[in-house]
Amino acid sequence: MKKNWILPLFTFTLFAICASAFAQQEQWGGDGISIVVQDNSAQLEFECASGAANGTWIPMFRQGRPGAISAVVVNAKGSFKQSSGISVGTPVDVTYLAVIKGNQMTLQIENQGVLSQEFRAWKNQPGSVPACMRP
Repeated sequence: MKKNWILPLFTFTLFAICASAFAQQEQWGGDGISIVVQDNSAQLEFECASGAANGTWIPMFRQGRPGAISAVVVNAKGSFKQSSGISVGTPVDVTYLAVIKGNQMTLQIENQGVLSQEFRAWKNQPGSVPACMRP
């Protein structure tokens, strides 16, 4: 008797495991930054600012030495808006550039060809984002 059901069952199980892994929410946090990633989208909180990359937060592997992955790179289009504690600015189009090595992420924001300061965040850590104070 042939066991034709094994391959479809294995394929379904593998698909279910992979789908659940991608649907999980990831929290990244550091000094002045908090990032929540889920379903190829990211919500970002900064001191006196916030941002989003909806559907564009797609990790790509960068090859290191032969056979090894040295980092994961994200190049995501999104929005960024400043706030002063009193008012909220108009969102601007930006690109979020992230390099992830293990449990550490380095993030920069590109706006019209100009890069922001570097933010560092760690996986499964809450961000330290102070409340925006009035000027």
